[in-house]
Amino acid sequence: MKIQLPDCITSQIFSKLGLKDLVKTSTLSKLWRHEWQLRTDLNFDLCNMFDKVQELPKSFPLLHGFQSEFATRLDQFMLYYQGAMVNSIRVKCPLSYEHSDVIERLISKGIAKGAKRIELLLSYETNDDDTRCFVLELKPCKFSFYLLSGTDSLMYLHLQNCRLVAPMDFSGLKNLRTLVLQLVDDVNQILLEGLFSNCIHLVDFTIDD
Repeated sequence: MKIQLPDCITSQIFSKLGLKDLVKTSTLSKLWRHEWQLRTDLNFDLCNMFDKVQELPKSFPLLHGFQSEFATRLDQFMLYYQGAMVNSIRVKCPLSYEHSDVIERLISKGIAKGAKRIELLLSYETNDDDTRCFVLELKPCKFSFYLLSGTDSLMYLHLQNCRLVAPMDFSGLKNLRTLVLQLVDDVNQILLEGLFSNCIHLVDFTIDD
């Protein structure tokens, strides 16, 4: 005898699963084959992307392989993601310049689906002096404001360890209320003036380091 749970309970259970476990459910039942694509809050971090919680590698070669695997999994998830709407995107992993294309595809798809909140937390946080030496060699991920041009859905934007690229004729972010720039490169007065002239509803602005 088969017992089918009500949709509201099934959705609540799926909302508690990490992305990797959510995708696995598609192999358990035909009814669940596309459930993972209905997730609107996309959180990509160590717990969600790997079977075991891992510490970040403490050498450059190991970190490079870790970054590549994380970026590949993120890219593959978004390739097959067919949800009609995205509410929020959060990436927490020390990705660098060579993964800029992966981030660009992620943000482009999220914006097209109406994302209201984006957090790119891409720094390697460490108090170890030896580790800090090779971390300084990592080139920040490129983030182009072209990706956000013309969008008015975004209300919260947090960029960490990114190199900012802003177009001269940028227009967008009319409804942005919170902007956090942390450990970002190429911030200057012209860039900020261009952003502020568009962000007419901005309430909170933080710039750190």
